[in-house]
Parts: sequence; C-alpha cells; structure tokens
Amino acid sequence: ISKLRQSLEDNVRNLFMEAPAVICVLRGPQHVFELANDKYQELVGRRDILGIPVREALPELEGQGFYELLDNVYATGQPHIGREVPIQINQGSGKLEEVFLNFVYQASHNSEGEINGILVHAVDVSEQVLARIKIEESEQHFRKLTDTVPAIIWITEPDGNCSYLNQNWYDYTGQTEAEAKGFGWLEATHPDDKAETGNIFLEANAQQKQFSASYRLKVKNGGYRWAIDKGSPKFSEEGVYEGMIGTVVDVHEEKLAAEKIRDSEKQFSTLANNIQNLAWIADEEGWIYWYNQRWYDYTGTTLEEMKGWGWQKVHHPDHVNNIVEMSKKLWITNEAFELTFPLRRYDGEYRWFLTRGVPITDENGKIINWIGTNTDIEEQRLNDLRKDEFISIASHELKTPLTIVKGYLQMLDLLLDDSNGNAHVLLSKASQSVNRLNELIGELLDVSKIKLGKLNYRISTFDFNSMVAGTVESMQITSPEHTIIMTGSVSQAVTGDQDRLQQVIVNLLTNAIKYSPGSNKVFINIEQQDNLVKVSVRDTGIGITKDDLPKIFDKYHRLDEHAVHFQGLGIGLFISYEIIERHHGSLWAESEPGVGSIFCFTLPLTQVASKL
Repeated sequence: ISKLRQSLEDNVRNLFMEAPAVICVLRGPQHVFELANDKYQELVGRRDILGIPVREALPELEGQGFYELLDNVYATGQPHIGREVPIQINQGSGKLEEVFLNFVYQASHNSEGEINGILVHAVDVSEQVLARIKIEESEQHFRKLTDTVPAIIWITEPDGNCSYLNQNWYDYTGQTEAEAKGFGWLEATHPDDKAETGNIFLEANAQQKQFSASYRLKVKNGGYRWAIDKGSPKFSEEGVYEGMIGTVVDVHEEKLAAEKIRDSEKQFSTLANNIQNLAWIADEEGWIYWYNQRWYDYTGTTLEEMKGWGWQKVHHPDHVNNIVEMSKKLWITNEAFELTFPLRRYDGEYRWFLTRGVPITDENGKIINWIGTNTDIEEQRLNDLRKDEFISIASHELKTPLTIVKGYLQMLDLLLDDSNGNAHVLLSKASQSVNRLNELIGELLDVSKIKLGKLNYRISTFDFNSMVAGTVESMQITSPEHTIIMTGSVSQAVTGDQDRLQQVIVNLLTNAIKYSPGSNKVFINIEQQDNLVKVSVRDTGIGITKDDLPKIFDKYHRLDEHAVHFQGLGIGLFISYEIIERHHGSLWAESEPGVGSIFCFTLPLTQVASKL
C-alpha cells in the first residue's frame, strides 16, 4: 500500500511539475514553498524559493495585497479567484516587471480536515491583456482624433445599423447617442430628404459599394443646413464585409454659392447670347470652350466643331496661319490684346472683325480664363478704305495748286512796298493759312505713305536739347496766348530722324495748347533714364475720358464730345505713334477729365537707323 501511495504521489507531483499552468504548493501559516513547477520557477526568475516563506522568497510582493490574500484563504478556507490581476515581480532581470495573471488560491487540508496549506494555480494572460489594452487605447485615440476632426465621422455594422458617430454629430444635430443609434440618425435629416437618403444608404450597404448623398441636416439650434454624406465599405483582412465608414460635411455655403453661380451663369448666358458681338471664353492656355449663340448663328458651326482651336475652320486661308502664330504668343503675354481678321459667315462670305481678348485673374494675379468678343467692322473698314483712297487722291491733287498759290503770295510780298501796311498784314495772314493747309496736306500724305510703308526717314545724329528748344521757341511765337515752359535736358546726342521727331513734339504741343482753352501754360520736360530719352508734354486742360484714352492713337479718331469745338482730322497722334514706334520707342498718354493730360514718349539712345 505504501508503495502504491508513493507511486500515486509521484504521479501527481510529476503532473504538477509538467503542467502548462503556473503551480505551487505553500505549507503552513507562513506559506512556505513546498513545491513549485517549472512555469512558476520561470515566473519568479528561477530563484531558490523551496523551503522559504513567501515573504522572504518574494519580497517585492510587499504592498501588492497578495500576502493578505494568502493569509485570508489560510484562515477561512475560502478560495480566492483573481482575473487579469497585475503583479509587479522580478523575473530575473533585477527590475520589476508587470505581469497579468488569472489565478486561484485554494486551501488544502490534512487527514483530520485541518487547513495545512494553499494550492496556487495561475495562468499568465499578459499577452491577451496587453493586446486588449492596446486595442482600447487605440479606440480611445481614434475617438479623440475623430472628435477633433472638423467633420462628422460614422461607422455602421454589416446590417446597416450605426455603431459609431463622433462627437461632432451630437454637437451639430443635438441628438443623443440613444436617439442616433441604429437608424435613428435618419430622423435628423429633413423630412423631404429622409426617404431618398435612406434608400441611397441601404442600396450602397446591400451592394457593398461607395455612395454619396446630399441632404439637409438638422441643426440643434434650429433649422437645416445642406450637407454631403460620403461612405465606403470596409472589409476584414479575410475580405469579410464589416459595414460602412464615412463622413458628413457641411456644404451649406458652398451649395448656396453654387446656386448663385448657376443663376449668374444663366444671366450671363442670356446677356451674352443677346449682345450684337460674337463672344467666347477660353481657359488659361487659350483653349476656347464656350461661344455665345451669336457666334453659332454667324458661323453656322457647333461647339464640338469649335472647341479648343477649332475656330481656325472659319478663318480666311490667307490669314489663318498668321493668326494662329500670333494667338500662341498672345496667350503667354498675360495682357489684353486686339486683332483684326476676316471670319467666314455661314453662307461662305468673309467679313472683317475686331477681336478683343481680356485675361481674368484670381486674387493672386494668376490667369484662370480669357474672355473675348468679335465685333463686325466690315462697314467701318470699307469706310476707312474709301476715306484713305479719297485722302490720298485729294492730297496729291491739292499739293500742286497749293504750291503755286504759295509761290504767288511770295511774289506778291516782294512787289508790295512798305506803304501798303494793311496789304502786308493781309498777305501775312493768307500765307499763314496756306502754310497751315500745307501742313494738313503733308499729314494726309504721311498717312498714305504709312499705309503703303513708304514713310521716309532721314537718319542723323543730332543735339536733342537744341532741337526741342528750337521747336518750343517756334511754337511760342505762333501761340503767344500760352506760355510753354521747358525743363530738363539729356547728356547724349540722339540718332534718328530729326524732322520727324520734331513733328511729334509739334503735334503734342499743338494738342496741349488746343485742348487747354482755360489755361495759359503748357509744360514740356526732357530727361535721360539710363539708355532712354523721355519727353513729357503736360497740360491742365479738358482731359480725356477712360473710354477715349485707349483709342486716341487710332487713325481718324477724335474726341466726339469736343469735335465741334476743336477742329482737326484726327491723324496727328496716329502719325506720331508710327514715328516713335519706328524709332523703337514708346508713346502713351495719361489723363483725367477736367484735370489735364500728359503725353510721354521714350527713345533709345542707341543706333536705330538699321530699321528706319
């Protein structure tokens, strides 16, 4: 019997020692280690603990409550069960490490039924606990993160029930978690949008696909605002459908702005389709994507034919290549432009048009669109051609008899003696009129020559200061009612056509005097700016309106509101512009009605003869 008992005890002992759980046997009220299996030894860092009381063998447990639990079980016989209990223990590294245990303290009894020890059975669940804590922390982090995102975030289960809404939903709608759970969130949508929104979501959930829905969402302080709800399906690593995740974003202002834009576009289209001009809109690179109805009515084309650079189809074959090349350059200058060319009408006839293009920029000055118009100038062009032809013939025909009249006046002046004072005065006035008429005819001839590209230039290097001073002196004699004030000078000689440049200055001074009837001063200043000569002629006269200012250098252009009071052909500035341009210079004007005008031109201090 003793051998059988010994064998049984050995088997039990071996079973304890090889068990995958943490097991030990404590004896007596001091809880002396009698037995500790391999797992227990591993837990405590394989210390020499057998025959030693717990308090001595594992002193680091002091203050963690385990001693007290052992004492209670030993005294009462009531077992103690602990679940996921953290324990700080030295596992051999010399420092305390945290381990989580599921354990049982069970009292053991002798043959008389008296408590004589405690059986400790534990399982290390640290890995599971730490994994769960990590998940919980991750969920907490996710919730904190989603609560700070400036959007509503939601998650649903595979059956469509809402399982999560971030705090933004409750702050926005005023719903509680209980009200929003499941499909309760639909109650926060506008009654007119509820059914459609629900159907969109359920269909996407059933088909496990993305969706986007626009609806009005209740605001907790009253009213509804437009929102966009977008959701996407989520799947596990094994590809199992787990529901949807999505966001709700307030787009109320954008929705209202879009409606205003649509209204504006409708109004714009109505306006654009009823103006007399052909109109178009291009992107920043010149790709035309819109024409008004006038364009289609005139050309007989469609948008598909005209998109992009399709407009080449209605341009005259003799001009289209030049227009294409010029257009490519204009799109990259980022400046408004004007072009003239013939366009084919629906019946095959070509008519001349003036095209104006204006860039539209954003707040940073970047071009986002071009807007342009095409204005029919066929009749105007024909009138100008007739006018040019008439002027060319008339000026040539008048030149000869005028020269003869001038010669007779000079001869008559020689024949009169000093006693004919009144006759000399009348003769002088007649000569002045003839000279003025001769100047006008000279301007008309210049226009004809400019048109034919035959305006001649005689190049020399001359003293620019002396030329300007002499011109001012001559003008002062013929305009005694005005004082011409000259300032400034240049330090270098100028190369160019002295007579033509003098003609420009005479024209600018004449205009300044003519359009300053209420003032008696005109100012001219010359200065040198690096390699440029700059001349400025300023008056304090009637000024020029913003509408007229861009047109003043056009041929035959006159200020309509003053045409009766100030006579002229409207070609002086046109000729001056041509002269300065041929000298590689620039001519421009600045003006304010009622304040006056300033005309400026610049000339390079370099050799310009090669292109004159």
